[in-house]
Amino acid sequence: RIYSGVHKREARMTQAWKELAIYEAQKAPTYIKNHPVLIAIIVVLNILSILIGYFTGGSDGLRIGIILAIILWWLTPYGRETIVRVKSLDNKDKNRN
Repeated sequence: RIYSGVHKREARMTQAWKELAIYEAQKAPTYIKNHPVLIAIIVVLNILSILIGYFTGGSDGLRIGIILAIILWWLTPYGRETIVRVKSLDNKDKNRN
């Protein structure tokens, strides 16, 4: 019984993520044209932080690297916009229950 509820919620979340991904994919090209260097630098920093984290601290380091990557992504206006949009999707999800 509980599982089915969780399952429904997860299905809704994945649906929301898919919609978000499609929306971002449609919107991305113009944004990347505006800030290609910024995006490139942040992607490189993200990959580096994850790799360095992994090689220095194993799985804990990997976790820290991923957190750093998320923080770096959040620092870009594009990333922040994405996070705000995901939060609003979360709120809609809560209201629906």
